Amino acid sequence: MGNPTPNLSLTRKRTMKELASLRGNLMITKLTHRMDPLGYLDTGVYFCTGENYLGVTTQEINIGVRKKTMKELASLRGNLMTTKLTHRMDPLGYLDTGVYFCTGENYLGVTTQEINIGVRCPPQQIWQTTQHKAMLGQTSTVSLPVYSYPAPHELSLQRATDNRNLTGSPRHSVQFSSSYEPFGLVNITISDVVKEDFANYSISIDNGEGEALVLNFSIHEDFIASVILGIIFATSVVFNVFLCRKYLTLRETLNAQRKSNPGSQGRRNSETIPKVVYQSDFGDKEEAITTV
Repeated sequence: MGNPTPNLSLTRKRTMKELASLRGNLMITKLTHRMDPLGYLDTGVYFCTGENYLGVTTQEINIGVRKKTMKELASLRGNLMTTKLTHRMDPLGYLDTGVYFCTGENYLGVTTQEINIGVRCPPQQIWQTTQHKAMLGQTSTVSLPVYSYPAPHELSLQRATDNRNLTGSPRHSVQFSSSYEPFGLVNITISDVVKEDFANYSISIDNGEGEALVLNFSIHEDFIASVILGIIFATSVVFNVFLCRKYLTLRETLNAQRKSNPGSQGRRNSETIPKVVYQSDFGDKEEAITTV
């Protein structure tokens, strides 16, 4: 009862049947949670929790991340091999020639490739000593260090004093040798050095890349070495003369002894001349004689 008269309404809670039906509808709902990308360290046990106004539910999920099989990796590598990767080295100089290692890495692993890079360029002078020494009658070699890639194929030697081309001379040889390419030595060898070899020279080095390299040098007589050799030669001559004089003196002495004792040792009238007479450390005297 009331004044004014109230409106009445009746409300009831959901029955268990209705709740069961509602839960049935929820269970067919697809819920998705993305975990991308997954690595092998993501392997483990996860708990998925769902919540609404009716309550909370938790589901345990065990996730195991496996590595790709060899077949899958081979297929993946086959696709990667068609990928073009570029590393620019710009600009390049002749000193950049060498062996390089290119390394690629991703989550599947690491690979390394050795790359040999040769920078083509005209011959380059590394350093030069323009003054060289030689001795008369000896063999002399002049070595000029250069860089050349590719190796030079044409070497031309010329004497500046008389503008004579010595490339085909029998006493002059020119060669390029390299123990560590593309660095090498241009070797100029002169055998039986004579006076006219002491002069100024120029050598042209060409490898077909751009302009040829022209180097100038000179060869002078090594007076100090010549004087030392002269002293050694003179000493040997004096020593030989001294030995000859000693030998002649000894011969005269032995001849005088032979004439003073003509019948010694019971020999016939044939003459005997001792070749060697010496006194040993033990006091024994030995004598070798030759009949003339």
